[in-house]
Amino acid sequence: MGTTKAGTGAATSTSVTPSSSPADPPAKAFKNCSEVRAAGKGPIRRGEPGFADWLDTDGDGIACYPKKR
Repeated sequence: MGTTKAGTGAATSTSVTPSSSPADPPAKAFKNCSEVRAAGKGPIRRGEPGFADWLDTDGDGIACYPKKR
């Protein structure tokens, strides 16, 4: 198909420097479930933006259930 341009000769590093330790909160996590509800979100699941372990009080991967009426 064509030739590719040769690199600079420097080896590329495959190691990754972690940006935060596992104990650090996610960069854009909600502080509490009141913030989640105020943003019109919830429940939120592990892996979704805004989720943090401290919001998941029963450890099932789902945080900030709607309040019972």
